[in-house]
Amino acid sequence: MTRSATSPNPAKPNLGMNAIGLLLAAGTLFLLLPLAPFIAAIWLVDKLRGD
Repeated sequence: MTRSATSPNPAKPNLGMNAIGLLLAAGTLFLLLPLAPFIAAIWLVDKLRGD
């Protein structure tokens, strides 16, 4: 028997938190996708310079 104020409930998916996570991921992708060519160009220049 556990010493808890609330009774344990079985694990079930939390749709609200899942929706928030998907919205955050979509927002991050929406913001970072236009920056991808610049990030790739900086990475490529760094690799070619060999520093």
